[in-house]
Amino acid sequence: MKEYYDKGHRDVAFEPGSLVWLRLHPYRKKSIGDHLRHKLTPRFFGPFPVLRRIGEVAYQLQLPSESKLHNVFHVSLLMAFKGMAPTVPPTLPPVEDGRVVPMPCSVLRAQLN
Repeated sequence: MKEYYDKGHRDVAFEPGSLVWLRLHPYRKKSIGDHLRHKLTPRFFGPFPVLRRIGEVAYQLQLPSESKLHNVFHVSLLMAFKGMAPTVPPTLPPVEDGRVVPMPCSVLRAQLN
């Protein structure tokens, strides 16, 4: 059994300051907002900077101040961010009374009467 596990196993380590994506379980996504269609919810949030490593498999992330999550996560919930670092800090969707407040991206057309 050990041989089969070792074939696909990869040791993952992140340096402090590196950016990572955060995967949340469905019950954790409720703390960000109430989603009606779980299939369409984002799988990863972020990217968030790593503050420090805690033990062998846990990392502390710098989350937004309005998030209702504990900021320490297991390495299996993190994925390395590839590409250019974003210039705008990541934000979570706005939440009011436990529900996500929809925000339009742009106005496609308008009609004035």
